Amino acid sequence: MTWQEDFVADAQCRSALEDGTDAAYGTGQDWEPDENGLGEAMIPSTDGTEIRVADRATAKIIERTNAMGETLGTDQTLGHDEIKVSFDPGHSAMYVWSEYLMWNQGQIETWADMVADEARRALAHEGQTSGDGWPYTRYAVAEIGGSGYLMIRWGTLTSQSDCST
Repeated sequence: MTWQEDFVADAQCRSALEDGTDAAYGTGQDWEPDENGLGEAMIPSTDGTEIRVADRATAKIIERTNAMGETLGTDQTLGHDEIKVSFDPGHSAMYVWSEYLMWNQGQIETWADMVADEARRALAHEGQTSGDGWPYTRYAVAEIGGSGYLMIRWGTLTSQSDCST
């Protein structure tokens, strides 16, 4: 199962779907994450800005993930071994993935919703602070296991100016 959403920024950093605007679903979506992009994101970055943004986003995602332990059905503290953030420069995309495979379908979707929000915030924040030099406007949330990967959420920021961090 995969989920696709377009992102239209507002003060709460919500997607158009969360606002109940079905017209935005699927429109303008000229990109879908794939194994090649995920593979690119798995190559360690040497770009200082990418590293800083990924470190900050990873810390927030790990913190929020661990705060959701009861909802996610785990008392295990997750960290950098289970949750990773990096970039695919060729497609201007931030990838966030989990290698923790103990969640059921509902739990992974709840986690992916939170991660998509954090990814949008991280991308929008950097876009606002670094001006025109920040090329990343896409994000993807995936789960990786022994049998491959599953793209759970992805989207493209269409406006960064109103997204609060």
